[in-house]
Amino acid sequence: MRPDRLHILALAFQGAWALACNRSRAFVKPPVGMQMDGCWDDELHDSLVFHLHVPKVAGCSMVEDVTSMIGRTKLWSNEVCYSHSYAKGARFQHTLVMFRQPRAHVISMYEHCKTNPLHSWFLKNKFSQPHNPMPDTLSQWIHAWKNNPTFGSYAIDQAPFACYNPINLQTRRLTCSSENDNPRSVTVETAVTNMQSASVVGLVEAYHESICLVAAQVLQSLPSHCHCEDSDAWQSFKATHEDHGNAHQLSLREVRAEVMQEVDALTDADSTLYKAALERFLKDIEAAERRFSTRILCPGRRQMLQEQIL
Repeated sequence: MRPDRLHILALAFQGAWALACNRSRAFVKPPVGMQMDGCWDDELHDSLVFHLHVPKVAGCSMVEDVTSMIGRTKLWSNEVCYSHSYAKGARFQHTLVMFRQPRAHVISMYEHCKTNPLHSWFLKNKFSQPHNPMPDTLSQWIHAWKNNPTFGSYAIDQAPFACYNPINLQTRRLTCSSENDNPRSVTVETAVTNMQSASVVGLVEAYHESICLVAAQVLQSLPSHCHCEDSDAWQSFKATHEDHGNAHQLSLREVRAEVMQEVDALTDADSTLYKAALERFLKDIEAAERRFSTRILCPGRRQMLQEQIL
């Protein structure tokens, strides 16, 4: 099916979504087993740590693992904007933001929108849509967004294909005033400035090391499992991996070059932001290693990270 035809169908679904949402906003509780209680906070309130949960950037996993350090009541997390950390009246001692390599991020978004059972359940039971409108392939989804992007202010259930807008999502969440903002252009310089102001910057591609940075900054100590040259201690850390039941069917190597080029075009600002976040992350790791006289990021892992931006 042609991308423009897909987009027309998506807009038709969007209208139906809006009608359903306006007709009834009553909360419909999903079945036990699909619920993710504890991953998000609703009312903004003072807390030790503000965690910007960028969608599909290990947000729920990070909540679980940071909670094991400081307790859930000292962590505030939600899929909002970075501006919520300073412009909404609540006070936080630390801000935590995770970033993800943009190509992998887009693939993860597609797989979530296409296969996540909770997302499909909400489409059917809350928005009265029996079928998931996502295209059958990643290439169809990317073509539709590249050729017919939809800008403006709208909630995720009112978006084309009733799911994430993949265009520079990380940059948007670092610069928005509302999570419903889907602007035609973004200012990556502002996103980088906000990233630099965060207390802790982590990377999905270095999740374990990111947890160590959280401990170093928030607890002013380093757990024994953060010594990467001690294999037993390192492997004693059991990281949370919350995939929400998504089917993982794609890898970067399997995506055709022309599709990847379109992904890169949709995430040009995110690529710039990710490179800046990686540079910040490496500097922070080096500072923590000097401070605690402990090797946190071993050479092989460092090389892998640097290859992410080549």
